[in-house]
Amino acid sequence: MTKSIKEYYELLIKELKAEAEVTIVDEATTKIIFDGIEEDLEGYRFENQQRIKDSSEDISNVVFTS
Repeated sequence: MTKSIKEYYELLIKELKAEAEVTIVDEATTKIIFDGIEEDLEGYRFENQQRIKDSSEDISNVVFTS
């Protein structure tokens, strides 16, 4: 009989929990973690957009001067 991915991971979590190698975090902690990740990603997106804009300006300067 084939197990679903969810069943497999639920069993794996139970085994690791029994060995005290995993803890399940509550919703508040999860929200804090994901909010922090979102802030970091937003900063990365801004920096990436700035690099793209700078590259586009450099390319346009080369094209206009040639």
